[in-house]
Amino acid sequence: MIYVTDLDKTFLRSDLSVSEFSKKVWNEFKYPITVATARSYKGATSLLKGLNLNYPLILLDGAMIAQPNGKIIKINAIDKELGDNIIDEIYKNFKEYPLIVGFNEIGVEKFLYPKEINKYQKELLQNYKNDSRVLNIEKLRALKYNLKMVYLGEEILLKEIHQTIDLKLCNKFFEEKHLYIIKM
Repeated sequence: MIYVTDLDKTFLRSDLSVSEFSKKVWNEFKYPITVATARSYKGATSLLKGLNLNYPLILLDGAMIAQPNGKIIKINAIDKELGDNIIDEIYKNFKEYPLIVGFNEIGVEKFLYPKEINKYQKELLQNYKNDSRVLNIEKLRALKYNLKMVYLGEEILLKEIHQTIDLKLCNKFFEEKHLYIIKM
């Protein structure tokens, strides 16, 4: 048996810290315990200081699994070609760009955002002001390995984007194997 917890609004306090009580319980827990989170390796481990991390971490909504020391066990990524197709199709139809988390080189994490951002992207990016991974890109293009491509906006717009991706790109995605599954 293994115990798994999310971080935000679950294990972490509202100020993104871990209470002394939670640290004590975690470090004395007699069963395997780990996290599954939407956060990246750097984002997750920076919040978990003081915890005995002994088991793989499930990161970026399952797109990456890594050892506590950072060694990547598995990556599930969208390749550059499909990523660029998604960017182009959505921009052509909706004039929107995604936020992208991924790698050009395995282990060198990047968080890309476009020059022109909407109010939802602007709000999210406030949380990453001093993060060296965050790069503002003039002409946003996909990375070699795209672990997250996130569109932020009003619900109706996001539903239309989702339908466009499903209708125009998913068949190609599944037929041509644009999903990388890399075991390290």
